[in-house]
Amino acid sequence: AGYGNDVYVQSAFEPLDQTSNPAVQTYESAVQAVGGKTAPLGMQATSSFLLWANAAQACGSTLTRQCVIDNLAKVHDWTAGGLQAQTDPGANVATQCGLLLKLDGTKFVQAYPQQAGQFDCNSAFAVKLPQSVWFAGLNSDRVATKFLTKNVITPQP
Repeated sequence: AGYGNDVYVQSAFEPLDQTSNPAVQTYESAVQAVGGKTAPLGMQATSSFLLWANAAQACGSTLTRQCVIDNLAKVHDWTAGGLQAQTDPGANVATQCGLLLKLDGTKFVQAYPQQAGQFDCNSAFAVKLPQSVWFAGLNSDRVATKFLTKNVITPQP
């Protein structure tokens, strides 16, 4: 009924209705082929899987956990083929890019940047928050320490 109109949501992923984007088309086709439902969380899971799969494939026949971690640490430009804004997972830092979606009736439409399929990237978007609002403690490498043990695999030079 329009009660939620003018609600804005930030996203680092392409809107699901961005059907002109080949990455969104591929994601939607793959999910629908197995009777699933598309959703932003599914896009995140797909991106994570593709990142892992690329790192694992680079290991070839010497696939080990250490090899995958070492390859992941080398990835400094990741978009999941255009599914999301550019990120730097190898440095373990959040993206500085995003877009705003506006609820209009029952659909989210891209409000900013105005051109659909574009992200705005700016280092000013990375805001430092006080540790009191963190959900988990992080060490100097931005790794959550709550369940950190000596068995954690880290990249090797």
